[in-house]
Amino acid sequence: MLTLLGRWTTYRLVFDNSRNDTQRYDTLRAALRDYNIEIVPFHDFKLLTDPEPAVWSHINRITRSSKRTEASLKELTDVTVPHLTYPVRYQLEVCISQGCLNEHNLSKEFVDKLADMEEVQAKDTLEYIASQNRRWYNPMEIFNIKIIKGSASRLKIPHYCAYTRSVTITPTTVYFNTPTVETSNRVVRQYIEHADRFLRVRFSDEKFQVSICTQLLPIGTDRNRAESTRLIRKR
Repeated sequence: MLTLLGRWTTYRLVFDNSRNDTQRYDTLRAALRDYNIEIVPFHDFKLLTDPEPAVWSHINRITRSSKRTEASLKELTDVTVPHLTYPVRYQLEVCISQGCLNEHNLSKEFVDKLADMEEVQAKDTLEYIASQNRRWYNPMEIFNIKIIKGSASRLKIPHYCAYTRSVTITPTTVYFNTPTVETSNRVVRQYIEHADRFLRVRFSDEKFQVSICTQLLPIGTDRNRAESTRLIRKR
């Protein structure tokens, strides 16, 4: 993983000196001091707005294609389809969330070239990019890569396994992960034809050293105390 911290929500509190609102300000400072949060003064503080990268309008673009209806082979109808297929779009999210590609460096030309590729080739290329664990400052360079070994999704896997997508949620961001072969469960096997619609969710700290228990256990149970103690010790 290239980055340890993602994005987080920042709250901005404004205290108006003209209203003599020093009492609430002093209360806030005392509360922050209780949690060892230091207040650092800035004399030239500037508030900047970070606009959303324009590339998302191209990634989310809907295109029209012609499709023959069942009533008549001669009759054509327009249908709307995503500009990028779901497997390619998901793998692009993997590369962006893990810092291999930066959304501010992506252009309409990049998205169009990715959409023009065969789905398997585009997905294999993006999976290779994610596996390299490095930042690609010129995204167009990835189209010159020759992929020798294809994706694991085309390998034959045991009946008790499934090709699973997953995300890792940390306190500041969400990391999408390249699909891997994992042991399935009863629900996935029952709907195996829709296995690509399942998403495994994991919770972790920023350094991926602690996996936070996601089971709903009553507060105060022995197992709940054990999990909490393990987390505190590892931190």
